[in-house]
Amino acid sequence: MSPLDPPIKGVEFQSDGHWSGMPCANVFLAYCNLRCPWCNAGQLVLEPHTLETLPLQVFFSEIEAIRQEHPELKAVCFTGGEPTMHRGLPDLIRQVGDMGLATCLETNGTQPHMLDYLITNGILKYILLDLKAPLDDESYSKAVGVPMPASIIRESLGQIKKMQTGHFIRTTVVPGISGEKEVPQMALQIKEMGFSRLDLNAFDSRQPLDPVMAHTRPYQQEEIKRLQGAADAIFS
Repeated sequence: MSPLDPPIKGVEFQSDGHWSGMPCANVFLAYCNLRCPWCNAGQLVLEPHTLETLPLQVFFSEIEAIRQEHPELKAVCFTGGEPTMHRGLPDLIRQVGDMGLATCLETNGTQPHMLDYLITNGILKYILLDLKAPLDDESYSKAVGVPMPASIIRESLGQIKKMQTGHFIRTTVVPGISGEKEVPQMALQIKEMGFSRLDLNAFDSRQPLDPVMAHTRPYQQEEIKRLQGAADAIFS
């Protein structure tokens, strides 16, 4: 394996419900530069050494095996962890695209220069930015557990906006971090940047990165539906 090869820790087929709207193979890459307290990928973030790393030839064999078992497979989505931390990501995405599969990326938006490269060179078909909080330094740093200038996220949003289609903005609604007050703020901020929708995702209190979050009551589906309606109203 090359030192530049992204550390692939698993591949999982998702037949429906994927944000791209297509049957998809999710590829989990190790490491993240954020410490969001509600994150459910603690092993990928904090202890990736406890998970086997798939050599590239094994990875591509797994993708082919999934395609044989599920001929409806249309896309491969790189997630994590934070995929854009890895310099070898563009080459990996290119190779997947050469297999005739649509390429998707989930990102926390902290590496705008990598996003610029991926988007400018047409390597990605779909991209989802996981917005964590309103776009001010204090709110963002609180949400992600490390100091994070909101200007970096704004820069990444600007990069994503260059894609005329196939871009999505999502936030996980978490009481006290991104909820009743914050969702309308985020919706208004990205509307002002030219986006037309903010999708809301449910917080899962099982095995969060910060054990304290396990005692936080998640928003229920009816509450999320109401918050989504409030966000949608801002765009309409």
